[in-house]
Amino acid sequence: MLDFGKRIERMRLAQKISRQEFCGDESELSVRQLIRIERGESRPTLTKLKYIANRLGIEDFKLMPDYVELEKDYLQLKYYLMRTPTYEDENIAKEKEKIFDKIFDEYYDDLPEEERIIIDILQAYDDFGLQNDDSNLEMILQDYFTQILIKTEYEVNELLIIKLFLLRLVHPNTLLDEKEKHKCTIIANNILQQLDKFDLDYVFIVRDSLLLLLGIFEKMSDYTRFEKILQELNDLTSKTYDYQKKPIIRIWEWRYALFSKQNYQMAENFFQEAKIFAKMINNSYLIEQIEKQWQSDLQNYFKNKN
Repeated sequence: MLDFGKRIERMRLAQKISRQEFCGDESELSVRQLIRIERGESRPTLTKLKYIANRLGIEDFKLMPDYVELEKDYLQLKYYLMRTPTYEDENIAKEKEKIFDKIFDEYYDDLPEEERIIIDILQAYDDFGLQNDDSNLEMILQDYFTQILIKTEYEVNELLIIKLFLLRLVHPNTLLDEKEKHKCTIIANNILQQLDKFDLDYVFIVRDSLLLLLGIFEKMSDYTRFEKILQELNDLTSKTYDYQKKPIIRIWEWRYALFSKQNYQMAENFFQEAKIFAKMINNSYLIEQIEKQWQSDLQNYFKNKN
């Protein structure tokens, strides 16, 4: 998709057509959608492909001869897997397992390579998070992660792979060496520097990566980036009206208040807000875990003070 997007951009620029001129009244294609397509972040529908080809003055099959439009049912299943946190909820885990089975049975063999990679990544994420199975995770990281480290700007698939890398490091049984700490610092700086370039449709992937980075930096006893990351997380969730991760953000805010700022009252306020947001998304398991985490953190806080 990146090669395809760059080709469209080259042809558009060769004809000296701005994105605004190319999209016209945006009834067929918006400027934001064109940007995502040219960056290789979005696969155009057949209707948009025909519109692009017409604007460029060529036939659509010449623009992308091997084009296969992704089915709407598949896209709905994929976005559910990408956007739905499990929170160790058994019912959600079972639902996601059924969706994976459906995708592998009905769609996977006919998907383009970049879509197969996305499904493989999502499967590896759940395998490691729910079953502690890192076999698929390690295979994907070995194939792709070295190339990602060279880059300073990330696309959707790269962000998903970065999430896998961070998920492994944040695990309690993983020891961090200096090389991995350095990699995390590079990744954090790159993400924070390009936040305004990410499309809002995929900002939840950025959000999850930032949350994992908080866990890793806490393992490193490095709180220097906490305020910046927490601020950006709150901005992202406000822009997207995303309440699913608000409880988790509040947990990190109270931990930062307790263990870095040594401010009990501020932490207690964040604890209460975490429970409120968990109730809003109707997740009783999460409410229970918030209570347990708060009590555990309080014990450590007062133990350290004494």
